[in-house]
Amino acid sequence: MIKHKIGNLAFLYFVIAISLILIYWLGQENLDFITLFSYAAFIIIPGLAALSATISLKESGRTWRSRYFRIWLYFSLGTFAWFAAEAIWVVYAIFLNIEIPYPSSADIFYMVGNLSFLTGLIVYFYSFANPFFQMKHLKKISPILVAVGILLSYFCLSLSPLLAQESAFKELVDSFYLFTDSAMIIFATLSFIVFKGQERVGAVYSILCPGVILWAVGDLLFTQSDLFGTYYNGALLELLYLFGYLMISLAFLIHRREF
Repeated sequence: MIKHKIGNLAFLYFVIAISLILIYWLGQENLDFITLFSYAAFIIIPGLAALSATISLKESGRTWRSRYFRIWLYFSLGTFAWFAAEAIWVVYAIFLNIEIPYPSSADIFYMVGNLSFLTGLIVYFYSFANPFFQMKHLKKISPILVAVGILLSYFCLSLSPLLAQESAFKELVDSFYLFTDSAMIIFATLSFIVFKGQERVGAVYSILCPGVILWAVGDLLFTQSDLFGTYYNGALLELLYLFGYLMISLAFLIHRREF
């Protein structure tokens, strides 16, 4: 019964994802429409993730003394912070006529969200990843980690000349996101490899970790497009954020049913 309900949830989220792809793809022909749709999507989809986190925490029945509960509390706080950031961004854009409010007060919540998710990933990995130190996992992880590290290093270094042209404050903000996004991608990748085959938690992390990776990759691409001056509300790269929120939301709901 539980697996059937999870399957239905996964199918619903899949339909939402396909709908988003179609709307964003076709909407590029009408920038006024896709801009307004983007504002709505970045309230509804992150709001759905925040609601899922609230339901999961409320029904978990665990206490602060539980390390596992504390780790998922980090993920929940990160989700709430990202939702608040998206809402503030929309307020800036609609009511203050600041189309790209970056950096702004919204970044306080984006930063809190990044740090919360990164903390949760690191604490969980080092608390429960004893299999990581077994040779079979090292053989799987090492080449993937090296490849991811090389790609992220190349991406960040390629932006260095553009960062140097920014104000000191903007350069600091951009550097924070480049570092935390890269760290989230690395630890989410490690966690996915190590935990995906484990009973119960494997199903959750097989969805949560790719969701975090998608979100962080989208954020890296936002930083790049902002530096090049090519970002606009409704850009196709926003799909990575939205898919990330959908997968994080689904992970919370599966976590609620499994635990």
